[in-house]
Amino acid sequence: MAIGFISFTVLKLLRGDYRRSGWLAYHLTALFVLRFVHLGSAGQPHPGHDRR
Repeated sequence: MAIGFISFTVLKLLRGDYRRSGWLAYHLTALFVLRFVHLGSAGQPHPGHDRR
């Protein structure tokens, strides 16, 4: 579902139809992107921390 929101919004932006989408679609897309960034960084060790 998240990929669908992100794809929908990106395609609307690329086609120039961004005014036809509601503000909620853009906010949900931003939240999904932030979630993916957060989940992607969760598995990475922080600099200066040793995993033993």
